[in-house]
Amino acid sequence: MFKFTRSDLAIKSNSQLSALFMLATERLSVEAEPKSEAAEANALLALIKAEMRRRLEP
Repeated sequence: MFKFTRSDLAIKSNSQLSALFMLATERLSVEAEPKSEAAEANALLALIKAEMRRRLEP
């Protein structure tokens, strides 16, 4: 379901990143079938968090 790379996220706007974060979080709040979707959602959340930290660095 979620197939994004670090470079994909780098070109997204902050609002797009927020929307993706909400989608991934929502996906984890329901029982993901198959379990690989939960793994993909967790990986996307980690990538988004890293991108947001990168943007906030001076």
